[in-house]
Formats: sequence, structure tokens, C-alpha cells
Amino acid sequence: CPLKLSSFSNWTDCLHKNPELRKEGGCYQIRILPLEDRLIYVDTSELTRNCSADKCPEYIP
Repeated sequence: CPLKLSSFSNWTDCLHKNPELRKEGGCYQIRILPLEDRLIYVDTSELTRNCSADKCPEYIP
């Protein structure tokens, strides 16, 4: 049975959208998916999401 994309609730740390602008350019997170072969039903378009400014790192990780 396929697993729903929305069932994966772990996200990466916040990453800079534009490394040159760092925090001022905004940040986003990527949904963490399993590495093994799985059938995933895409029930949401939210594969990435924006981070709030307070969660955006000062440095480039």
C-alpha cells in the first residue's frame, strides 16, 4: 500500500533560499522521506515549507 506524503512529518533544519543574502533572503525546510524504495501517494503539494525568521540560521550550515 502506498504511504501518504502528508504522513511524513519530519523536516530538515532550515536552509537559506539564497546563501549570499543568508537570513535576509529567507529560509525553507524540506520534508524528510525514507531512503528505501516506497510507493508514495502525493496527497499534498507541501514538499517544502518556509521557515520563520527566528528559525533561520545566521550562518550557512
